Amino acid sequence: MNYTEEIYFKNSCWYKNSGALLPLALPHQPIALSAQEIKHLFTLAPSYLIRWHEGFDIGSETNWWFILNDKPRVLSDYKENDRYKIKRGMKIFEPRMLTISEAITEILYPVYENAFLRYKTFEKKVVRENFTQKLLKLKENHEFFGVFSGDKLSGFSINYCQENACFLRYIYFDPQFLQGYSSYVFFYGVCQHYLNERKFRYVTDGVRSISHQTNVHEFLESKFGFRKAYCHLKIKYRMDVKVGIRMLYPFRKILKKIESPLIEPLKVALYQEEVYRGGRIGKV
Repeated sequence: MNYTEEIYFKNSCWYKNSGALLPLALPHQPIALSAQEIKHLFTLAPSYLIRWHEGFDIGSETNWWFILNDKPRVLSDYKENDRYKIKRGMKIFEPRMLTISEAITEILYPVYENAFLRYKTFEKKVVRENFTQKLLKLKENHEFFGVFSGDKLSGFSINYCQENACFLRYIYFDPQFLQGYSSYVFFYGVCQHYLNERKFRYVTDGVRSISHQTNVHEFLESKFGFRKAYCHLKIKYRMDVKVGIRMLYPFRKILKKIESPLIEPLKVALYQEEVYRGGRIGKV
């Protein structure tokens, strides 16, 4: 949720997250930037770097991908053990859409706060007042999906939907409900709602994670039929940041061993550069 107000450029929405300028776009929506356009973007929204992708579901493996599900399933299509967990969870939890009026009644924040504590991340927690303001500033095409135990919210997502595709932009689960299989019910409900009922072309949980430790993508692949849709990672740095990355890159393995919140953003940036160099074709 650490994003800034969005800007529009070349028919695409862009937002800043932890100093990086990122496109709010579905994976299939093409993004192409010339050198002049990149320069203009830096002027519009001063940032450490601009990151985007080129290509979508290109058919060959790369170091960068979106994780997505594009195949509707019924309960009998799931593995026996996963069916058991979904059915058991459905006895406790109910998945459903939330209205914006429900979302701004502050039922989301306790879930966000409890979920935030689970992750090892350098990102700062959003305080309650700012959280509500960020919800109110969300642009059109955003939807809310939740999983409830009675009237108690146990998990939710903020989804960006456009052109019959859904990006699960933010997902949070209250850890105290996970043993009851709240996450199974949530993802089952999401897939049923968007793929089976609304006939969306796909649901995506976004790109490869680099900023915090999570196994959610592996979970989605093994349990819910998600897969990797490969693409090419593109990065353009602000000039001084580019110099710093080049100087520190040879020392990334040494820095990786240092446990300090002060250098976590740097470690993430160097890891991202490593991923970029590993899959780079041509030069940005």
